[in-house]
Amino acid sequence: MKRSKEEDAIVSRIANLETELKRQNKLLEAERLRNAGIAVGDIVVSKGERFRVCEVKTFSYGSVWVKGNAKKKDGSWGSAKRALYNDWTKEQQS
Repeated sequence: MKRSKEEDAIVSRIANLETELKRQNKLLEAERLRNAGIAVGDIVVSKGERFRVCEVKTFSYGSVWVKGNAKKKDGSWGSAKRALYNDWTKEQQS
């Protein structure tokens, strides 16, 4: 069955709204990350161990979870990602 012009118009408006919603969600995520005070590459401490942040995830209720690469004994950073969730503190830069 062929769609009517009205139905085509509604489908087109829905597609436009979905596109705009995705754009607004990206803007919201960017603003939450900016307000979180943490970014990829920052150094954090969790349970006495230092990590380099490799992923940041924000949530609508204000929590910020990070994943990080642990510092190796030789001083380099590992490549394995470790979930630190919200149990971390940002290391102060000297």
